Amino acid sequence: MQNIGLLRDMNNPKAVFFLTTEVELWWYIVDDCLLVFFTLEFCTRFAASPSKKIFLKNWLNILDVVLDVSMWIRFVVREFGFTILLKNRTLLAINQLCFASISFRMFRITRLSKQFDGLNILLTTIRESIKELVLLFLTILMLAVFFANIIFFAEMSESTTFPSSFEGVWWSVITMTTVGYGDHYPKSVLGKCVGACCAVCGVIIIAMPIAIIATNFNTFYSSMQDIRNFENRVKKINREKLSIRNNSIKP
Repeated sequence: MQNIGLLRDMNNPKAVFFLTTEVELWWYIVDDCLLVFFTLEFCTRFAASPSKKIFLKNWLNILDVVLDVSMWIRFVVREFGFTILLKNRTLLAINQLCFASISFRMFRITRLSKQFDGLNILLTTIRESIKELVLLFLTILMLAVFFANIIFFAEMSESTTFPSSFEGVWWSVITMTTVGYGDHYPKSVLGKCVGACCAVCGVIIIAMPIAIIATNFNTFYSSMQDIRNFENRVKKINREKLSIRNNSIKP
C-alpha cells in the first residue's frame, strides 16, 4: 500500500495495477536464474573472445551489457533498496527505466540467425536495404508534416476535429499506412479531399521501396539456395569418393 503514494493519478488503472500487483515467488526465481545464466554466458564469451574491442563494438553485446546491468539493478532494488524508491523519485524513474529496458530481451533471438537461414536472409535484407528504409521513413515523415498542416487549415471551420497540427501528424501517418484507427477523421468536404490525397500518396510512397526490399530478399534467398545446393553436391561427391575408397581397400 506504500506504493499508492507514488501515484500522481489515482484514476489511472494501469499505474494502480503496476504498483500494487505482487508477482508470484516462482516467477522471481526463474527471473533470477536467467539473470545468473545470461551474466555467466556473457562473461564467458567476453573472456574467450580473441579481440575485446571487436567484441564490445557488436551491438548485440552492448545490448547484453545494458540488459544485464538493468536486471541486476532490479534485483538489488527488489532485495535491498525498495524503501529508498519511496523517498526518491529520481531513483524511482531509474528503476522504471530498467523495467522498460527489459523488453529489449526479445532481440537476443537474432543470435539464432546463424542457425536458421530464413532469419539470416531477413536480417541481411534489412541491413542491405537500410538506404531504402531510411528514404521511406523520411518521405513518410515529410508527407506527414505536410498533410498535418494542410488538414489543420482545411478543418479550421470544424471546432471538434484536429485541435493542433500534432494531431494531424498522427492522422497523416495512420492514413498513409492505411491503418485508419478512426480516432481522428475529417468532416468537411475539403478535409475529406485532403484525406483522400493523403491515402493515395501513402500507398504510392510505401509501394516503391517495398518492391526494392522484396527484390533484395528474393536475390539473397536465391543465393542462399545456390550455396546450400552446392554444399549438398560437395557432400554427395565426398560420400561417393569415400565409398569408392572403402570398396577399393576391400580384398
